[in-house]
Amino acid sequence: MKPTDVTIRILSQDEVPQWWEMRLRALKEHPEAFGSDYETSRQGGYGHVVERNFGLDRGMNAIFVAVDSQGQMLSTAGVFGDTGKRSHIAYIVGVYTIPEARVLGLARCVVTAAIDRCRTFPQIRQALISVNADNASALHLYESLGFVAWGREPRAIALPDRFDDEIHLALMLDENRETAL
Repeated sequence: MKPTDVTIRILSQDEVPQWWEMRLRALKEHPEAFGSDYETSRQGGYGHVVERNFGLDRGMNAIFVAVDSQGQMLSTAGVFGDTGKRSHIAYIVGVYTIPEARVLGLARCVVTAAIDRCRTFPQIRQALISVNADNASALHLYESLGFVAWGREPRAIALPDRFDDEIHLALMLDENRETAL
């Protein structure tokens, strides 16, 4: 498979069940990478995904997927905007690529798509993303896209046998980004 055989696009409502299976796989196989846990998510279902991303006024909220020519979802990243006094902030969340497709650079593609979506909304001045402090490859990816670490949250993720820290990063999207941090 070549990256040219892959399409990056916004998830459609009828694809949510297929995407949800990929999401559950991510939570089960990589619990250290997500704030959500597998069992709670499995039991809760994907209704909140439909509500947040496919309502009548979804605003900038979207889930991006990388899909191969056979329709298999290979990678994903979500983006959603905040409200009120934080309405200038977007969050990029749920970044995941299935192990079989990790050599293709698809995480970069879906995160870039999420950033590009943020840029289409003038009120969005910064995008935030978080990563497990032990995930050097994801941290490197985000930094290569311009994100700058602004804090480390100790014990952010509680796993059965340990706690993991999370690094929080910001990408300034407005003209003052050099002085914004």
